[in-house]
Amino acid sequence: MMYARLLAAFAAMLLSLLCFDSIGTAANAPEYIIAEAEPASVETEAHLEQIPEETLEAVAEAVGSGVMYTPMAGRCLDDMPLSLAVEETAEPTVIAVKDAENGYDTASVPVYACQIDDMAEDLAALEAELAELERLARQEELAAYRRELEARRRAEEERRRIAREKAERARRIAEAQAAREAALRAACPGYDAAFIATLTAEEQAEAQYFYEQGYVFYRQNWSVLDDLDYGNEGFGLCGCGPTCIAAVISNLAGVPVDPEEMRVYGLSVGSWLPSGGTTYGFLIETAKKYGISATQIYAGDKKALFEALRDENKLVLATMGPGDFTLGAHFMLFRGITDEGKILIADSYSYEHSVKEWDYEELYAQLKSGYWIFEKTE
Repeated sequence: MMYARLLAAFAAMLLSLLCFDSIGTAANAPEYIIAEAEPASVETEAHLEQIPEETLEAVAEAVGSGVMYTPMAGRCLDDMPLSLAVEETAEPTVIAVKDAENGYDTASVPVYACQIDDMAEDLAALEAELAELERLARQEELAAYRRELEARRRAEEERRRIAREKAERARRIAEAQAAREAALRAACPGYDAAFIATLTAEEQAEAQYFYEQGYVFYRQNWSVLDDLDYGNEGFGLCGCGPTCIAAVISNLAGVPVDPEEMRVYGLSVGSWLPSGGTTYGFLIETAKKYGISATQIYAGDKKALFEALRDENKLVLATMGPGDFTLGAHFMLFRGITDEGKILIADSYSYEHSVKEWDYEELYAQLKSGYWIFEKTE
């Protein structure tokens, strides 16, 4: 019988393996008596009938040559009989195979119960691994979000710090500017801001330059004054007298009086001369109205002149002849003196002359008559 032959072949193969030593050669192999195989049952015969004839022949040949036969070598799974581990009554479960491009394929794959259990375990393991990966991803995402929030918080704190510093700087600058303006107003209360605002930007800069030094400066030929009527030639050429007395009142009395006011007042009281000049009487009497006295000193009295120039409460009115300042006659103010003895002037016709320091000798050489010292007495 085919079953008897197969059983005898397997027994012979087992005995041959037991008889080999550790290096694979036979040594003193004992003789074994092989009992006659028991008859096969109907069920066994049915299983054996499913084994291909070539498989049986390969087993017998392998046993005869002393080689272990492996049925799986070079064969497909479909060529072998069902595993004994699979229940004879088990029916395969058919599952569809998903095609990545065309959806679910019409072909199906049979899967047995034991394989389904293994697949379930694998799926559970994959799901657990996926859950762990998702948990780690959420943790990393949360950590990244926290880092982003912390970066935003630091950036916001830095922005607020910079804003506070800018606000503090602006506050200090504003306070310093206010204190400076207050000091300037205190030192120069006669500064007429409303009148200065009518000037050009360049002319305002001239007035501001002297204002920061505590002196009210006017120029008779500024744009708002130049073409006004006064004398024979107009205020720009002949308005030195009203301009000088406006500066005397503004600086010594601390009352904002601009040249236009003095021009109008001078015309009303007959201050101008037919030649286009201004009378001394107008200058002296107008100053008195503001509590300012006028004292005349001779041109050669250098000591009295220097003493008056060192007194911040005094201004000196000089009448200049031909030279750097005029071709005829010109009223001009001496407003101070430096530590080196240079005289500071306020030329109502020239800003450039007014910012220059002058030697006493060059001024004295152009002097037409004596000086008038104006001083606040009331």
